[in-house]
Amino acid sequence: MLPPEAVDAIEATLKGQTLVPAGSEFTIVRSLPHGHVAAVAAMARTLGLPTLLGPACRARDIVLALVMSRVIRPRSKLSTLAWWSDTTLGEDLSVADASTDEIYAAMDWLVGQQEAIERKLAAKHL
Repeated sequence: MLPPEAVDAIEATLKGQTLVPAGSEFTIVRSLPHGHVAAVAAMARTLGLPTLLGPACRARDIVLALVMSRVIRPRSKLSTLAWWSDTTLGEDLSVADASTDEIYAAMDWLVGQQEAIERKLAAKHL
């Protein structure tokens, strides 16, 4: 007796369908590295970094991406911005389209969050 998959294949062939090997109809156009991003993102969430930085907003997401980038691949901010399109980090945090001006604005935003961040850290660790 044939397995059900073989019977299905024979029936499809008898009906005039062309069978092709799985995956042969697909072409990989682009593949981005993700493991290192996933590992650092998981650790950032475990440590509560997104919450520590402040309320969810574009500036917070850019700052989070900058921090994660510094852990994964320490480079200048301009180099980091270009690198976001070569990995999944920019897309995962929805900051792949960020501009240089947005990065500097996010850093200014972070300065405004400094006191609140320090209070949260002190309450947790002191």
